Parts: sequence; structure tokens; C-alpha cells
Amino acid sequence: PELLAPAGGPDAGYAALHFGADAIYLGLDRFSARADAENFTLESLSAIIAYAHALRPARRVYLTLNTLVKERELPHLLETMAAVAELGVDALIVQDLGVAGLARRHFPGLRLHASTQLAVHGLDGVRMARRLGFARVTLARELTLREITQIVHADVAELEVFTHGALCYCYSGLCLFSSMLLGRSGNRGRCAYLCRESFAGMAPGQAHDFMFSMKDLALADCLPELCGTGVHSLKIEGRKKSPLYVAVVTRLYRRLLDGPVSADELQELANDVKVVFSREWTDLYVHTPRNHQVVDRRFMGHRGCRIGQVGAVIRRAGCDWLQFRTARALELHDGLQVDLPDQPRPYGFAVTALHVPQAPAGRSPVRVPAGRTVEVALPPDHPPLDQSAPVYCSSSQLVKKLARFPRPRPGQYRVRYPVAVCLRVAADGLQSQVVAGLPWAGTEIRLNLTGPGHAPPARSGPLTEDAARRIFAQLQDTVWSLGEFKLENDEGRFVPVSALKEARRELVAALDEHLRLRREQLLRDLCRGLDMPGESSPGGAQHWRWSLKTDQPECLADFEEADWRDLDELVLDVTAPRWDEFAVRLAAWSAAPGHARVRLALPMIMREWERTSLLRRVRSLLAAGWRRWELSNPYGWALLEAAGA
Repeated sequence: PELLAPAGGPDAGYAALHFGADAIYLGLDRFSARADAENFTLESLSAIIAYAHALRPARRVYLTLNTLVKERELPHLLETMAAVAELGVDALIVQDLGVAGLARRHFPGLRLHASTQLAVHGLDGVRMARRLGFARVTLARELTLREITQIVHADVAELEVFTHGALCYCYSGLCLFSSMLLGRSGNRGRCAYLCRESFAGMAPGQAHDFMFSMKDLALADCLPELCGTGVHSLKIEGRKKSPLYVAVVTRLYRRLLDGPVSADELQELANDVKVVFSREWTDLYVHTPRNHQVVDRRFMGHRGCRIGQVGAVIRRAGCDWLQFRTARALELHDGLQVDLPDQPRPYGFAVTALHVPQAPAGRSPVRVPAGRTVEVALPPDHPPLDQSAPVYCSSSQLVKKLARFPRPRPGQYRVRYPVAVCLRVAADGLQSQVVAGLPWAGTEIRLNLTGPGHAPPARSGPLTEDAARRIFAQLQDTVWSLGEFKLENDEGRFVPVSALKEARRELVAALDEHLRLRREQLLRDLCRGLDMPGESSPGGAQHWRWSLKTDQPECLADFEEADWRDLDELVLDVTAPRWDEFAVRLAAWSAAPGHARVRLALPMIMREWERTSLLRRVRSLLAAGWRRWELSNPYGWALLEAAGA
């Protein structure tokens, strides 16, 4: 399968491509679910697309437009779509179905991938996403191997699954915690990651712990099984991680896919990842949906790779030294962390001095091999360290050296459009016929240019085609590249180099101006068809309405007549646990607001084993005349259709 790696910024993208990613995914400064990552500008996006496509074999670049989008943002969204279509991005990763609809309508050449934020977790959802124009679907992380295999075998669309990285406590796209508490919506790319904070339970005296902090997904050990499902793409999470992290985790999975890998080599590669960044690892629900060991309630954040345990703290020459037997080679300037009792984070410090007991006197070693007892100088303000407390390597100079990668020179790569030039030399100057291809628009720019000047008969030698081509090929600082070139100089005239360069500058200026006008006209045409909401009159009175959604409709019995005033609609969840009571009392609950203001909600998550019972409920409600529904994902849409809606 394809190995898909994250690129939070240009350096991470180049690292991923160097260490074997078949494709990378990245975002711009807007409409990206990682809004606070470094992200890309259009210029840096152009550079990495050109670089990836120039590699052999060519690599792919996917752009995330995976936030929910507001109506007032649609002009900027369309401008962004037009720009990335022009650059030749290989796919858009989309959550918002409105965004997908605009892409299908205005940019049919753009390939669409359904984001995991769309919460597709069953075959019916994949089928509906395919009907909506998605060529690939990123499945929810919570599926088992068995479920993934069943969906793959249906052969509906390309399927992408996560293989490594951070996990959300909720299904992707459905967490509202950050939005409700801080007004920072994860579906707008601004999640505050509150699940990583500590919380206290309701029981008196219950200690704080990280009850929502998920371990990191790591499927290296079961990669053969995952590949055996037939999925098309394996995705690594981490657009907020460093280029170093992207390098080592991409290297791990590239090596596994290229296999075979010995157990020792796999352990070494995995430890390099842990040294750079790692929470505790989990395989989540790959083997069973009843895995309860998916949260690390004791610790949050980077731990590193465990390399030993505290043997002793020794006082020598006015300094405290940590003594332990290291399972990994250590160097000066590496980082160590030691677990502290009842503390949520380990104590970390840099290796500033090393000592090997019983070693000959002399200079301190720069590097100590694995398997040796070593003493590391502790900072003066270090806390007490318990004997046998775990010791981790949290930063490694060796890993940094192994993970170096090349970067192209600035300006070396850029998406360019081919220009065919026919240059005719006449007595009164130069005449150029130009045809520039715009693959993204399916059109061409055709120009006829006449340059000023005088071309006398040649005394020493006429202008040759090779000489003129070299001048016109100097387009490095532009978005154009010279394609076919033809010179017509039948009279053997001489043309000075300065005149050729001036003709080239005029050609580029004319092409740039035509391209600018073409872009502006395209955006005007796109925005003309938008159905934008009207602006409320300034200072005008606003009349507020409200809606209520509940999965506990019995609470409605306490509403009085005045409580229903200004209600927009009442939304009732059809997954109420007492279905028989729900079906019988639905008419009574709907009496006060009125049948026309009641909407029935399908659940936000529907798994395959629930389909039969849900289908039965929906059919009975449709038969009773209920036609207003709330859907949270493509699965619900497919279920309504299957029920006959």
C-alpha cells in the first residue's frame, strides 16, 4: 500500500519524501484541521509539488481542506481551490460536504478524498461517500481488522487507514469539548486538546488523572495483517510534529513495508521513534473492539525510550551523578528523563558530562556504548530520584544524525506552465508568436508580440536557434518554462543579446498579465453563482429562536406552554434505550411544538452490528409519516435510503 506521511511544514515534507513516503498530506493557513501547525504558503506548496512530481517514481501531494466552512468564507475557499487546482495538487482531503460539492461543480479535475473527520465507519458510509464524488475514504480509526477487511472486499472506493500517531478520545470530527469550553472548534482546526489535561472524578478525594488522554496508535507489529486487508494507503498522523519525528516514523514504516525486518532491527527503529517523541503505544481496536487499555491515565506527553532504571545517585567532586546501566548508547547532549513518584511528568535534563566507573582516569567520554554502567552528571536543582525509577532517553544526537535529509535550494522547484515560442527575425525587429498551456484551466494563452529594435544583416554570424533558445529558456524566476522553440531568421540577420533579453522580459510580462486576468475572471465567475446569506440591517432588532435536541424526551413533560415560545425545532434521538416507549409516546412529545417542528436524529455513530435494529426503527417511523431527519455522517444518509426515504 501507499505510505502517506504528514507534512506540517516544508521541512517535514522534504523529510517524509527523503525517507520513503509515497505521498504527503499538508495544509495551508486556512481551512486546515491543524490551523496552528506551521503549514504552507502557495509558494512553498508549489515548490514541494514540483519537487515531489520530479522524483522518480513521482510522489503525490494531498492538500487538506478538511474544516467545516462558513458561508462568508466561500469566496476565499473558491480562490484557494482555484489556486491549488492550478498548482496540480494530487487530491483534496475534505470533511465538509458543501466543500466537496463546490469542488465537483467547479473543479471536476480535482480528486477528492474523504477526511477521517467525516466519521465514516461502515460500508454503507463508504458507498455513500463514493456516490458523493470521493475517490478515497479515510476510515475511522476505531475499526477492527475484520471490519476493514469486509469494507475493502466490497471494492467500492480506495480506502486509507491510520497506522501511527496521536488519537482523539472521541471519533474524529465529533468532539465538541474544546468548542464548548473555550470556543475553539476542532472542526475549524483550533482544538485546544483538553483531553490531555488532568481531571478529577466525582468521588470525594479522588485524585486527578489523565482520564481522557489516549495512548498513541502504533501498528508496526501488526503491519503484515493490516497490509493483508488490501487497504490502499497507510497514513501516519503528525502534522504538528517536528521534521525529525516525521523522518524517523516514515523510515520505520518504509523499512517494514520493504521488509523483511529482523526483530532486533524493528526494535531499534521503533526505539528511534520513541526517542524523538512517544506516548505509550496501543494497537487500539485493531484486534478487538473491547480493548480497555487505550488511555494512559498516569502520564501525558513525551516519555522517550526506556533505557534503564536508577541504580544510585552518587555525590562526587561537588556534583551529583545518576548511575545506571544503559540499554542504549549515550552521547553528550542527549536528553534523559526519569519518572518521579506521583508526578504526571518525568524529570528531564541534558547529558552534559559522562563517566564510566572503573574506566582509566582521563578525559570524560563523549559516547558510552549500550550495555555499560554509566554515570551522568545531574543538574544542581534536581529533585530526589527514587532507586529503580525508570530512565528514558528523550533526545539522541545519533538519531538526529541518522535523520538528516536534503532540502532543495530556494527557487529550484516551482510548478511551471510550458510556453511554445516561435521567434521571427525581421528587419524592423523581433516578432514572437507564443502559446502557453494552462493544464488546470484546459485552455491556452495565445499572444503575438512585436519587439522594438533593428536587426541588421549579420557581419560575423547570424543569430542561431541554439543561441536564441538559451536566452528564452532563462525563466527560473517565473511560473513559465520554455517548451517548443522555433527560430525563423531566413535573411541571416544579427540580433544583440540585449534585444533578445528585452523580448523575453516583454513576453513574460504579457503572459503574467494574461494569467492574472484569467485568474480574476475565473474567481468572478465562481463567486457569481454563490448563494450568500443576506446581511442583517445594522442596528435592526434581532429576534432570537432556539432549538432543543435530546436523547431523554421524558424531560419534555416538565415543559410549560410558555417554554415552547420561539422554538425553531425539537430534535429527538431515535436511539433512546426504551424504543417501545419512544415509539408509543412520540406523538405525545410532539404535540406541544407541533409535528412540523419535530426532527428525528439518527445517531452520530452507527456500527455494522447496529444496522438491522436501526433499519427496523427508521422504517416504522417513515411508515408513521415522519419525514424530517438529522444526519451526522454519510452512513445515516445511506440508511435512510435503504429504509425507503
